[in-house]
Amino acid sequence: MYKDHGFVIDAAEAVEIFGKDVVLSNTPEYALANRLYRSLDLLERVLGDFHTLDFAFTGGPDSGCQLRKRTPSQPPPP
Repeated sequence: MYKDHGFVIDAAEAVEIFGKDVVLSNTPEYALANRLYRSLDLLERVLGDFHTLDFAFTGGPDSGCQLRKRTPSQPPPP
């Protein structure tokens, strides 16, 4: 029923589709993931704003970190 993959399924709709036993919120795991996300987001901002470095993290701790120097003509990533 969605036109494309750009539509967001919010928490209420996810619970309706998958059930409240599958869609959990306010758990210790969610809180940890949210703190980790905010920390990585802050690191990305600091590195980009003060050191002209692009930072990306995808995957695991051994292979997921990418750091590269941004050239003056290169805009920051969106």
